[in-house]
Order: sequence, then structure tokens, then C-alpha cells
Amino acid sequence: MEELLKLRKKIDLIDNQLIALLGERFSLVNEVVAVKTKLGLPAVIPTRVEEVRERCKEIGATYNLDKNFMHDLYTVIIDHYCEREDRFLKNK
Repeated sequence: MEELLKLRKKIDLIDNQLIALLGERFSLVNEVVAVKTKLGLPAVIPTRVEEVRERCKEIGATYNLDKNFMHDLYTVIIDHYCEREDRFLKNK
């Protein structure tokens, strides 16, 4: 049981790091919104969205992560941030 607890603590630490990185990503998205506002760009730029998904699938594969999982994960992440960007840009 002690071995399981140690492994769970390691997983918890990694989860903390993932959440911190998502928070950092979120902050950068706020900066992107400011730039898109200046340039008159829409929240969603489909070519960029696909570029990010594909890049993350390839990087994930180097860590033996399933490409479908990476695609789905980044779809959720990107959709969340794009919806936020869209709401912000519509309120400008």
C-alpha cells in the first residue's frame, strides 16, 4: 500500500504541474486576444487550430501517447480557450 501512496503522490505532483502550465497557457491566450483585437482577427483561426492539434499529436507520440487521445485533449483545450476569446472579442 505504501508503494501505491508514493505513486499517487507523484501523480498529484504532476497534476499540479499540468494545472500550473494550463494556467500559464491561459494567461498567454489573454495576450493573444489583445493582439487579435488590434489586428481585427477572429477568435478561431482554423488553420492554426489544426496546426496545434497536429503538432501536439506528433509530440505526444514521442511519449507513447495515443494520437486520438492527444487530438481529443487538445480539442477540449483549444475549444475552451477559443470560446473565451470569442466572448471577449464580441464584447469589445
